[in-house]
Amino acid sequence: MRIFYLEHQKMHYQMDRDAVLILLRGQAVFADHTPEQLTLDLQQLVKWKNLTPIQDPRKPRTIAEFKNKQYQYMMSQTAIEVERLTITLENLSTRTSGLSASPFRRIREDLYKAEQLDSMPLREVNAWWQDLQEDFQRLSQNH
Repeated sequence: MRIFYLEHQKMHYQMDRDAVLILLRGQAVFADHTPEQLTLDLQQLVKWKNLTPIQDPRKPRTIAEFKNKQYQYMMSQTAIEVERLTITLENLSTRTSGLSASPFRRIREDLYKAEQLDSMPLREVNAWWQDLQEDFQRLSQNH
């Protein structure tokens, strides 16, 4: 699918099996991939609705060509979006930081204050709630 996506980015929207095989064999992992294996892979991607087959418009000249229908393959819109999202996720850099005790202490202190909420004015209750939520958000984002 990545090959199809990269070619789609180059405005090569449709590719036949032979073009895909050439691009696929350019990668070390798929250097020994056979045309039969690729045909099975393409058929499975069509079943999963990742690719849309378009029958080659050329008229067959022999019976063998008629039986062996040639297709051009095009990515579905859903597959394009999935690949775009996958690339975005691959390029995300995750922030790492040490787990400090201070957010836990603040949350613990805020939870102890929860027993006194009945006697507090609504503005203070709202401020307490905002602080507690912010502490949870910071803890979630940083760790």
